[in-house]
Amino acid sequence: MPAFKFIVFEGIDGSGKSTQSRLLTQWFRDQGLPLHETFEPTGNFIGSRIRDILTCRIKSHPITVANLFAADRYDHLTNEAYGICRHLREQHVICDRYLLSSYAYQGLDAPMEWIRNINKYNEELLWPDLTFYLRTDEETALKRITENREQTDLFETRDKLRQIAANYDTAISLLSPQQRAGVHIIDAAAPPETIAAAIRDIVAAQVL
Repeated sequence: MPAFKFIVFEGIDGSGKSTQSRLLTQWFRDQGLPLHETFEPTGNFIGSRIRDILTCRIKSHPITVANLFAADRYDHLTNEAYGICRHLREQHVICDRYLLSSYAYQGLDAPMEWIRNINKYNEELLWPDLTFYLRTDEETALKRITENREQTDLFETRDKLRQIAANYDTAISLLSPQQRAGVHIIDAAAPPETIAAAIRDIVAAQVL
């Protein structure tokens, strides 16, 4: 296990995971702890193409998209210039989305076993020390999305968000006991500061 912690936030769009990621990042800064903040898909070459697909600027087959996510993640982990593994030698890392997102989202169009298989090297290379899954229902998520954004993406429909939420539960249930031990399921209906305080308590026990 690395000396520094790899912490991931997961959840359907509108779950509040990005808000909680930002709040935890600020807490790390306030504590004077070394931290690298990142996200998936990345802003690098492959990740940028994925974002073009998600925002419907270009079209691509779902299987192609699943493979792009796996490739973007491997580069995100291993690139010596900006990779997560490099950062973990010197600092903690917080990531907005990681493997469970692929299992839940790309699992809409392909068997989850296949999605895990194409991510095999990623999963074996680095599993998060802590994963916070913010669980919410699709109605709450859609309300937040429509209130906070002018444009929705490919997955932000009621039916898709419902299935993605179900896929998250399935994906978590399929994890090994060792992987599952670091997953914390958070009720995203609670007030943001209440959620943030609970997350800080869990993190502080490992990093302070």
